[in-house]
Amino acid sequence: MKGASPLAISLAVAGVLVAFFTIGTLRSGDEAPPEAEVEALFKVVVDRVEPREQRLTRTFRAHTEPYRDVVVKAETSGRVIATPVELGAFVAEGDVLCELAVDERSARVKEARAALAKARLDNDAAVKLAADGYRSATQKAAVKATLDLAEAEFETAELALARTKIRAPFAGVVDERVAEAGDLLQAGAGCARLVQLDPLLIVADAAQDEVRDVAVGAPVRARLADGRVLDGEVRFAASAADAMTRTFRIEATAPNPDRAARGGVFATLHVSGEALEAHAIPRSALVLSDDGDVGVRIVEGGAVRFVPVRPFVENGDEIVVAGLQGPVDLIVRGQGFVGDGQEVTVVRAADGPAAVLAQESVQ
Repeated sequence: MKGASPLAISLAVAGVLVAFFTIGTLRSGDEAPPEAEVEALFKVVVDRVEPREQRLTRTFRAHTEPYRDVVVKAETSGRVIATPVELGAFVAEGDVLCELAVDERSARVKEARAALAKARLDNDAAVKLAADGYRSATQKAAVKATLDLAEAEFETAELALARTKIRAPFAGVVDERVAEAGDLLQAGAGCARLVQLDPLLIVADAAQDEVRDVAVGAPVRARLADGRVLDGEVRFAASAADAMTRTFRIEATAPNPDRAARGGVFATLHVSGEALEAHAIPRSALVLSDDGDVGVRIVEGGAVRFVPVRPFVENGDEIVVAGLQGPVDLIVRGQGFVGDGQEVTVVRAADGPAAVLAQESVQ
């Protein structure tokens, strides 16, 4: 460009620069966006959990009580003249626990018996005379009324005499002697405390989420603190909670023919329930929903779903729950970082090293 003017040289350089940037712009328009703009799905580790039939069993802290524990009381007043049963002795139903002085009651029985005999004779005579026409129907009825009254008075006198012997209302052990010979008892005063240990009562308190699994008649097994094991059944489950503890009373009965098991002993009560479909899962898989429900998170169709469950059997780090249906892909790692409906990348725990990499990604 010998001899060219400076203006011509400047225009040529500007043209080359414009052409260079134009070509670069056209080429960049054909390129795809960078990969950083595509967000990767979150990785979770899942384990395939199969269902199994499990008999629902609830375990409670319990204690034993006598089936019946009553203070036998006097039905009439009188002085105690004998207490024929030793403290701690076993008595049969009807055995005498305390005997009161008869006093005038025996004489009243004799008097009432004589009056009854006379009334019967008078009634027999009135019936014959009425049949022969010598007594009216009114006179006959009056004599019959006198007989009825005499029978009632005789029964009352005999009952008062019988009440001088205070008897055991059921078979049991005399656990306390309330009255001694020489005591003056009034009607309603105690004679002796009687406890029935066969069958034995096992009592527990259940929380509101446990009592629903306890049915009357369900089989139970009680392991006592002294090592004895008793089998029985539930006889009662409260319908209303205790006002103070907000728990429900459960009572079970178990045979105790030798009365070796005593009342007031601590025990562990196992109550068997219905058989249902259950899943054994790691305890660490449990989570809480936003509403405070206990459950797990599973993967269905590539998305996360929360399922409420009901734990009922614990065995170390494993827990058996009800509420899942069929085989499920349970999230065992990363369940605390995902929510319902979120799409995730699944890595199976059974895949070995791949699962370890996935675990590192969710930590």
